[in-house]
Amino acid sequence: MEPKQPAAKSPISKPSPGPSNVAQRAEPLYISNRSTKRSTTLLEKAGKVADKGSVDESLEFASALNKDELSPISPLTHLPEEAPKMFDVNKVIEVCGFGRYQCKVLFIMGIMSLADSAEIWLATIVLYNLKCEWELTNYEKAMIPAVIYLFYTIGSTISGTLADRFGRLPVLMVNSYLLLISALCSAFSTSYYFFLCCRAVVGFCIGGSYGTCIVYTAEMVPIKVRSWNMFILEIFWCLGSIYECLAAFFVMELRNGWRIQILLTAIPVLIMLILMHFMEESPRYLTIKGKKEEALSVVAKICTANAKEVPSGDLFCSDVRSGAYREVWATPYTKQSIMISIHYICNMFLVFGITMLIADMMYYNYCSINMFFDLTYTDSNGCTVYTKAEYLVLMVIAVAFIPGMLLGTVGAETIGRRWTFVISIASGAISTILLLFC
Repeated sequence: MEPKQPAAKSPISKPSPGPSNVAQRAEPLYISNRSTKRSTTLLEKAGKVADKGSVDESLEFASALNKDELSPISPLTHLPEEAPKMFDVNKVIEVCGFGRYQCKVLFIMGIMSLADSAEIWLATIVLYNLKCEWELTNYEKAMIPAVIYLFYTIGSTISGTLADRFGRLPVLMVNSYLLLISALCSAFSTSYYFFLCCRAVVGFCIGGSYGTCIVYTAEMVPIKVRSWNMFILEIFWCLGSIYECLAAFFVMELRNGWRIQILLTAIPVLIMLILMHFMEESPRYLTIKGKKEEALSVVAKICTANAKEVPSGDLFCSDVRSGAYREVWATPYTKQSIMISIHYICNMFLVFGITMLIADMMYYNYCSINMFFDLTYTDSNGCTVYTKAEYLVLMVIAVAFIPGMLLGTVGAETIGRRWTFVISIASGAISTILLLFC
């Protein structure tokens, strides 16, 4: 009986110790076959070469695999390593849910919203004191809030682009530092034009920080609770208005009261700057920019704070957009962008316009609005300024924003965003028109 030939060893299996130097040094391989018959022949030849232990024949066989005559069979290649798991960063935020980390984000961003609101309301509080002290004309008086809102628009436009390029946190930090510096400089202003320049920088920084604040918060919280988180930010905005009115109630009648008022208004900005050092960059932004290790680090902190399992793998973003203005105004977003812009302009006109209008109505006693309270008085310098009752009335107006925001949030979740827009704007327009008949 003829002795049995040793079985052919597949190049796929791990080679056993033996005389074959090539087999011992061979790495795991796999073959992609197009023909079963030729694959069998190839495997048999590979086994014979391995058994003989000839290095020259092994090299000859390896080179033959790449020749054209073996084209029906794909060349031997390395087995692919197991690919790491991929996680959509947006889905990870959803799975993490709303927890301790999101509460921290909302609180810090809420302080920013409070600080921005206080700086905006400051113009209404100190306007007539400045008019009297610097003997401003009505045109010069009106330029103070106008410049603030003009640069608010410019700041939000520029900072949005910078936040997409350099990150949310750097833009927030730079705007906050500039806001603090310009606010302090305006408190020690000795001329109208220097004060106007300082408030222009304040408006620029508020526009840049508030818009970026909303984007950052939206990226750090789950979609299902995003509208309520925006409502919380608006509550902090109202608290900033209330804080400004309360501060004015106690200090505006003092000597250099408007300067003290500006310094008190800068306190929330300082607190915000301290708290921002405990924040991390948006993981969505980091993922889009290819900084996946940093994004994983932030995701790990979020999961740990919320008592969730930390994902093990790589991150990607399924919704990558450039954020360029040409993209926002291009099809199919053109109509939507136009309508949202018109709504926002009307909303800001109503909010800040009515606030300034009511302040003027109380100052000049339109519609006999001072018949119940003395809202103005003449100081020792012969200037007509607000009394404490005026600041209480302004505070009531600020508090009135809260139920309106609550109804708007509930309406957005029940009847939809579109009808909530229509009803809110229509109600504000009707209420404003009624002032003509007082």
